[in-house]
Amino acid sequence: PVRTTHRVVLVAPSTVQWIGPNGESFGMGNRVVHLGEAPRTITAVDTRRGGRTKVLVEPKTGRVEYTKLPRQTLEVHARPFAEVFLGKERLGITPLEPIDVVAGSYEVRFVYKKITRVERIDVRANRPAAVNVVMAKTSP
Repeated sequence: PVRTTHRVVLVAPSTVQWIGPNGESFGMGNRVVHLGEAPRTITAVDTRRGGRTKVLVEPKTGRVEYTKLPRQTLEVHARPFAEVFLGKERLGITPLEPIDVVAGSYEVRFVYKKITRVERIDVRANRPAAVNVVMAKTSP
């Protein structure tokens, strides 16, 4: 039987890695790949922020643009305060303004004195996400 494939153009900054439906790397940034007939899920990995976003590619779509994927805000809070990292990116010291991110899964790292906490969060397109941590016990 003849196997039909569809050409799909993947458009993204050079910091985004594309992972195929079977875990194979499609490379970084802008790529052209060939996918089968059935809809396939590929993953866009933001290597700077550490975000992993699953993208359903319909066979005849022909194009996926990372910058047009659903976005949402992520709020991070720490008591009393902390230095915050999203992947490799330093966001600053809390309190921070909400961060605009592509919907997906992230790890947020909080550092306060000698304490480090890592929180995993799924940011969904339909509602803002928030991470709240207590870095040290506070006196009553």
